[in-house]
Amino acid sequence: MAEHYAAHEFTVNFSGLDLFEGVSDDEFLTIAESEPRFISKVGVDGTVTRSDVKTVITQVSVILMATSPVNDLLSAIHTLDKLTAGGAGVAPFFAKNRLGTSLIATPEAWIMKLPDESRGKEVGTVTWEFELANAERHVGS
Repeated sequence: MAEHYAAHEFTVNFSGLDLFEGVSDDEFLTIAESEPRFISKVGVDGTVTRSDVKTVITQVSVILMATSPVNDLLSAIHTLDKLTAGGAGVAPFFAKNRLGTSLIATPEAWIMKLPDESRGKEVGTVTWEFELANAERHVGS
């Protein structure tokens, strides 16, 4: 049976905002865990001990076109987070392939920093970096 993939069949959402409006036409989402889940240590006698590291932080990058209206909204959320106490910028994050099973979701995510910018002859992209705490993640189709 043939598998199907369509980039436009992704849902990417932060704080109730549809981040898919104005995503890059190339790579638009990257997900990376902050550290390995298991670390192995070998003793001098060859005994291997595996430590279970409770990885709780996942880094996610969402790449938008520089012209996306979502950039203004994310800037406002990040500014509010910087100017107020109590985690005003902490919000749910959700990304899913609607044609497959890949998923990442958490009730606690935040913008790490304002993105770097560059401008040129053609429209560029803006990469928003998020940290997710205790994310539920499934790597599937």
